[in-house]
Amino acid sequence: MRFTAQQLYRDSRNFISNTFFMLLLISVITSIFGIGLESICSMNTSQLQNFYINHIHTRFSFSEFIQESNVLQKKLFIQLTLSNWLITLIESTFLLNTVMCFTKNVIEQQENKIFQLMIQVIKKFPTTITLITLTNICIQIGYMILIIPGILLSIRFSIAPIILLLDNKKIIECLKLSSDISKKYFLYIILPIIVCFLFKILLIAICSNFNISNIKFNNCTLHIINNLCTSFLLVYLCRMYMLIHKK
Repeated sequence: MRFTAQQLYRDSRNFISNTFFMLLLISVITSIFGIGLESICSMNTSQLQNFYINHIHTRFSFSEFIQESNVLQKKLFIQLTLSNWLITLIESTFLLNTVMCFTKNVIEQQENKIFQLMIQVIKKFPTTITLITLTNICIQIGYMILIIPGILLSIRFSIAPIILLLDNKKIIECLKLSSDISKKYFLYIILPIIVCFLFKILLIAICSNFNISNIKFNNCTLHIINNLCTSFLLVYLCRMYMLIHKK
């Protein structure tokens, strides 16, 4: 189906405005879930974090920090890095699944009861996290080679999880179809991604300037802002994909 950018933006805006509070609730639940995982995984690395924070502002750069660390601290650093990567992967997959299942239910005029929605999310979780892990590896390789290939791969694979969740296609088919769609609708995809990215940076910068003594509250606020912006972008991409295949 042919559509204009104005039609797509208006459609996405109307959907977001009508479902804003549910999207906010999903973002809050996802943020609490992610922060909970962070708390569990970082229990054994508090000593390393304190060591880094106490010295990074004096004479330690990151490379010096690695050189000055003992074997135990290096092991803890690797553990912290891997756990943070895994937490981000799980949290982003949970958010993606929940927003897509919710959006699909709204479009199909099905009830969005929390319990039923969570069952749908759990069922789709293994295949979705496999796809996201695969795309993340490809994107990171692209960033390691040059920055531009990583950015292009991010755009090419941006629709793949949505195709997987909405049409239940195989992972390779999702990647191929996402690549074809993003090539044809490149400007429709890259502009919202850039706007979302800049908006996140702006909001995070504003929140960082507030003198909030409670670090956990500040961390939770930043999580919610990030997840809410991502939810808006996911809704936009989902509506675009639905308009493309609308008969």
